[in-house]
Amino acid sequence: MLKLNEIKTNFQKERQIGISSILKSTILTQKVFKTLIQKDQIITKQDKSPVTIGDYGSQALINLLISKHFPNDKIIGEEEIQDLQTTSNSPTLNQIERLINETLTTKLESETDEEVWKNSRIPKSLNQSEILETINLGNSKEENEDEGNGERFWTLDPIDGTKGFLRSDQYSICLSLIINKKVTLSFISAPNLSTDPYPSSSNPSSKIGTLFYAEHGKGAYQRPINTNDSSIYSPIRTNPISFNGFQTSGTFCESWESNHSNQILNSKILAHLKLSNPTPIRLDSQVKYCLIARGDVNVYLRLPIDLNYKEKIWDHAAGSLLVEEAGGKVTDMWGKPLDFSLGKTLIQNEGIVASHPNLHQSLLDAIKSVSKL
Repeated sequence: MLKLNEIKTNFQKERQIGISSILKSTILTQKVFKTLIQKDQIITKQDKSPVTIGDYGSQALINLLISKHFPNDKIIGEEEIQDLQTTSNSPTLNQIERLINETLTTKLESETDEEVWKNSRIPKSLNQSEILETINLGNSKEENEDEGNGERFWTLDPIDGTKGFLRSDQYSICLSLIINKKVTLSFISAPNLSTDPYPSSSNPSSKIGTLFYAEHGKGAYQRPINTNDSSIYSPIRTNPISFNGFQTSGTFCESWESNHSNQILNSKILAHLKLSNPTPIRLDSQVKYCLIARGDVNVYLRLPIDLNYKEKIWDHAAGSLLVEEAGGKVTDMWGKPLDFSLGKTLIQNEGIVASHPNLHQSLLDAIKSVSKL
């Protein structure tokens, strides 16, 4: 284990702000679940209002702290405020206001993390106009305009993994800083993921809720979300499994939702590779990247059903850096590096492949072979 101040960084302030902002937004998402989603309630696909409230509230809190300390930085967030400004959505805005203000007065467990908010002199409450203005700081422009071409900007997904959140399964809050077209810092809060290897053991000391952090050239790390000593981080590494080892005992993950990834193509690729246990681990959100980064799972495939579909940068920026800094490799399905410099979508890329370098070329070769069939 390492103390945070032992992990060298060129971005001390950015690191502090990134960590404290997503930890505070994590509290808000947990409040949303506890107060707006009954545990025994059946959540239908159409009933997404609690997630919407969590998305807006989480984005507001992250934008609030970033804009306070880095007022000249652009923020590309997933949520926009147009729908909230209609009269019919005033009850939603009321709930967002209440949850944000409750969260602002809820202290983080670590004094060090909370001190960042205290020293920032953030108001203890915001009115609805201030909330809308803060959410809108992350207002993306039209598809692939110049917002991704600046020297420095943040991108965030305030709740990644909608369905996982609704069923109290895996979801994440993801934030990254992109400088000179490269993902430089990444932060992922996984509130329902144990710090123990996945699937979690029954170890009574296991902590539920994991924070991941990575910096370009400095490595990848994790710590419990809720801890009195927020300075202690554990380095994480991808599993350097050989290709033969992967065939006999390898593991593979893909999206929970069948409309997010071509699960049929994935199964054909695994059959082509002669994987002994081709049963996929299906999960929501960038938690999949987290499992690859710390060696719990060997391969993550997200291959498009429609080649015209382009992935959003906030769905992959944080996770891809985490895997790469843990010793892994992330490309699109044809082996091209992911390009985060062209707006809010990965317009030059098709699909996602993440693994240890020992496996990566074999995966790409299999994709090419199966795609020709």
